[in-house]
Amino acid sequence: MERSELLRVRVVYALADQQASVELELPPGTSLTEAVTRSGLLKSFQEIESRPLECAIFGRAVPLTYQLRDGDRIEI
Repeated sequence: MERSELLRVRVVYALADQQASVELELPPGTSLTEAVTRSGLLKSFQEIESRPLECAIFGRAVPLTYQLRDGDRIEI
């Protein structure tokens, strides 16, 4: 797959005193859940796994099955 065919997305997780952001290049058809997993933030912030995963794209709540679009910003 050519680099130009990949989606560029950002996965972010923010706390009052700490923020983390990871940029990813993923193939079309990648789900939100897969992107969050690939970001590594679940391993870096284990408290995320202690609650049901809820995410938004640019502040709008979306289902975990949401198919990503180029430029999406995933907010955990």
